[in-house]
Amino acid sequence: MPVLVEALTIIVRKAAVEALPDGGERLDGRLKGTPSQRNDGELYACTLVTPEDVQAFAKSLEDEGLVLVEDKKARDFCIVDQNDGPTLPCDWLELMHYPWQDKPDQLILIARQTGSRVARVSMPAEWDWDRSMSKNAQRTSVPD
Repeated sequence: MPVLVEALTIIVRKAAVEALPDGGERLDGRLKGTPSQRNDGELYACTLVTPEDVQAFAKSLEDEGLVLVEDKKARDFCIVDQNDGPTLPCDWLELMHYPWQDKPDQLILIARQTGSRVARVSMPAEWDWDRSMSKNAQRTSVPD
């Protein structure tokens, strides 16, 4: 199932969280407790607005035992810029534009785990197109 990508989004593989020594119990609770969070059973996503917030959140994930970079690719989590795509190569993540509520003029960027076929998009609670960052970031493609 895809998750919404807006602004700067950190996407975490649920399997990586579950592989932590405590089974990911503490981090799972923390990720589900962030205000902009959404998860689809395979991925957690959290939207942040400033690079400083992203850096601090990424460091906190690494402090929990997750690894951002391995062999020059994203391993356990990935940072995705709504306009420029992933900040690192990420072979476990697929990005695509999707017409929100089947309206071609309301495109949102979504991410899903590679190979996932679930279609329902996981959105933050109380997300609204008219107040969204997606409304003001219309693009036709994501850079490779």
